[in-house]
Amino acid sequence: MCRLVGFQGSSPVDLSYAILQAPNALIRQSRCDQTACKPNEDGWGYASWAGTPKIVKEPTKPYDNGQFATLGNEWYDRVVVHVRRASVGRAKRENTHPFQLGQDLLFAHNGSIYGFEKVRDHAYTLLHPDLKEQLKGQTDSEYLMMLFATHVRTLGDWTTKDRQVFRHAVRKTVDDARRLGDLAKSDKPPKLNFMFLTKQFLIATRVIHTLGYYPNFSGGTLITSEPLDERDGWTGLDEETMLVLGPGGHYEVMSF
Repeated sequence: MCRLVGFQGSSPVDLSYAILQAPNALIRQSRCDQTACKPNEDGWGYASWAGTPKIVKEPTKPYDNGQFATLGNEWYDRVVVHVRRASVGRAKRENTHPFQLGQDLLFAHNGSIYGFEKVRDHAYTLLHPDLKEQLKGQTDSEYLMMLFATHVRTLGDWTTKDRQVFRHAVRKTVDDARRLGDLAKSDKPPKLNFMFLTKQFLIATRVIHTLGYYPNFSGGTLITSEPLDERDGWTGLDEETMLVLGPGGHYEVMSF
């Protein structure tokens, strides 16, 4: 059900250990995750932000694509990396994470709104009209980005340094997703681990799927879906919490 790595720090660092080299590096998780030893091989993407947002992504198996490894050996001060297991929307580029909203937001998702196809038309009515027109793929994940952006627009703007704007927008997005799951009569609650970059912050949320972090990682904070090794200092996030990384990678854990 997808896997994530994110980092924000004071200066660019080598993340090849987390992405490529660790015993449970992201590239290994793309072959076999800890939860069920299932592959996450339906696409991969890097979203970085150094002055301007940038995304490189492909709907291919990470471990069979040399560009994934090449990018994994680059240095980053702000990045989100995603490997995908397709649930809604087949493996093609427009369904591959991360997604980009203009110059404001880079967004990736681990999880699903179960039964989304049954309620897709109703779900679109919850979006700001301008954002409906910007949807490019068929995933519930890109939809969730637009739903989150709809709520941010009602609370503030993307340049804000107020963490509470994003906290409240996350809460509203989670509530809406749960209502959509109920409307679809799904017997499984939505799984809503988000990881996104704004001009100021890297923010990660935990709803059902595992997610944790390494504080003081090379002058910043590293976030991963799974520990990279046994007993290596990984701190798991509690349910319905979000990890907010500000400038320099300093972090705060917030309940929503």
